Amino acid sequence: MNINIPKESKEQIIKILDLCKSKLKENLVGVYLHGSLAMGCFNKDKSDIDIIVVMNEAANDKDGIIKELMKISLKPSPIEISFLLEDKLKNPNSICHYDLHYSEYWREKYTNMFLENKELGKDILEDGDLPAHIRVINERGINLWGKDKDLIFPKISNEEYLKSILDDFEDAWESFYKKPEYYILNTCRILNFLETNKVTSKREAGEWALDILPVRFRAIIKSSLDIYDGRKMVTSFNNKLIESFLVYANENIMKNLEEKKYV
Repeated sequence: MNINIPKESKEQIIKILDLCKSKLKENLVGVYLHGSLAMGCFNKDKSDIDIIVVMNEAANDKDGIIKELMKISLKPSPIEISFLLEDKLKNPNSICHYDLHYSEYWREKYTNMFLENKELGKDILEDGDLPAHIRVINERGINLWGKDKDLIFPKISNEEYLKSILDDFEDAWESFYKKPEYYILNTCRILNFLETNKVTSKREAGEWALDILPVRFRAIIKSSLDIYDGRKMVTSFNNKLIESFLVYANENIMKNLEEKKYV
């Protein structure tokens, strides 16, 4: 695996691969890396390891997989991983479907479920973020194991990608105060895509925004980049300035959507 990442994180990925191979066996089609690690801006103290696993059919031992992932995650980096079915990826109406998902957001839910001796269901669930993840895999993803990504994943259009990343922007209005650097950089990524049609990391989008967006927003973008890269501890933000930034971004988004520049 020729990836320039910390030794501990590489060991984590190897553990994930071993888990997938042992639990899924011949059901395993491929394992693919996306997110900051694939795009060269991984921070082992803050970034997730983002992985998509593709299978022939639904996993049998869902509980066992989740329990093992809970042991691997946070040692040292949090894991975000989705398990998809290959045939669902061939149907445009089901590319948001997944069979199994784990991230630290779900740790408490899974912990409580196992304490109550409940089992994971067999329903196919939906995640609106998947088209964005797949677009990243299309352009910048890394094959960790199995079939080549170009033989597995559908090509995600600009319109599908934009719709997927805009979901986070809608959340920003109510949630920006919880993790302002995340929403600021994610909004920069949306504005960058509308302008360039390029798929970027949060860091790349923030660096672009420093040069392109109005000067009045430079301080909050710079602070967000410093926090994201670990150069600065979490600091207080000017909420009114963030709200002004979101209003500015919303106006630009609406204008671009009307002009269909993203098509």
